[in-house]
Amino acid sequence: NILRPFTEVTMLRACVYFSAVFGASAFSTTPTPEPMEYLKLIDLPMDTLPEGVVGGVGSTIFAGSRSNGRIFKVDTATGEVVELVAPLPATATHEQSQRWAVGLTYDVMTNTVFSAGGPSGEVRAFNADSGEMLGVWMLNVPNTAAGETVFINDCVISDAGVYVTNSRKAEMYLLPFGTGNALPAPNGFTTIPLTGQWEQLGSGNSANGIEALPDGNLLVINGGNGKLFKVMPSGEAMLISLTGMGAEFALTNGDGILLDGMELYVVHNRLNQVTVFKMAADFMTGTLHKLVVDDDFKVPTTIAKVEDRFYVVNARFGESPPLDYEIVHVT
Repeated sequence: NILRPFTEVTMLRACVYFSAVFGASAFSTTPTPEPMEYLKLIDLPMDTLPEGVVGGVGSTIFAGSRSNGRIFKVDTATGEVVELVAPLPATATHEQSQRWAVGLTYDVMTNTVFSAGGPSGEVRAFNADSGEMLGVWMLNVPNTAAGETVFINDCVISDAGVYVTNSRKAEMYLLPFGTGNALPAPNGFTTIPLTGQWEQLGSGNSANGIEALPDGNLLVINGGNGKLFKVMPSGEAMLISLTGMGAEFALTNGDGILLDGMELYVVHNRLNQVTVFKMAADFMTGTLHKLVVDDDFKVPTTIAKVEDRFYVVNARFGESPPLDYEIVHVT
């Protein structure tokens, strides 16, 4: 999620990334080594209950926990797994089991991992090296007496700041970056109603995975009805037409999404598959390019790019830990 088509700001972010990863060796004349064999499966702790993953600098990937908000820092080259963020404590309003870490995004410019907090209504920011909590934003407090619920599901870095989805309400949120990429105050976020052609389901989850486009617009998947929308910063949504196998293609069980150039990767959790679409220049249409299935997929939920490789994480919905939770190299 950290490499995007260049604007003035994303060019700077990419330069920081390039320098951090390659340094002076980028201009070395040393012969290219043989391709490295990477691990197909990387084991996470058996009580993880993972859902979100995002690529970091170099061979790093981050994975979150639905059980208590932990975040793990994983080296995909060696398989080493380190607990970056310890289990979050209970608060006056939420039990520890409600403080999930669902979707993740990483900002290379500030070396910060953002975590969508699921039923807690929160989004959080952590230093990607120390795990220090840098901020917490309570985005939505539902009226439980009226039957309202909240599920802060996914987040993405853009030039404007961090956009966040709420699966249970027709709105998204923006945490704007300040001067010097400073984080906003606890109440310094904007609530943006989803309008236009957006379709909010009466029950269950709607808005799920989110990606940023180079022109400042967004892609948001409605996991409840399998539709993809192009969403303007104002919240106006336009339905995107996806085709594949000679017909309209529904993103059934669509979950996390990842944009790599003009290719959109979509994870279909309970279908145990990943689809890849070639998107048009205006991102209003897309054509199925590839459908990936793998015996190692066990209800994958999100996908991340690490260097030139792609990884999904197995959430294994419907099963109880301890279980073998794995990050899977998509080959």
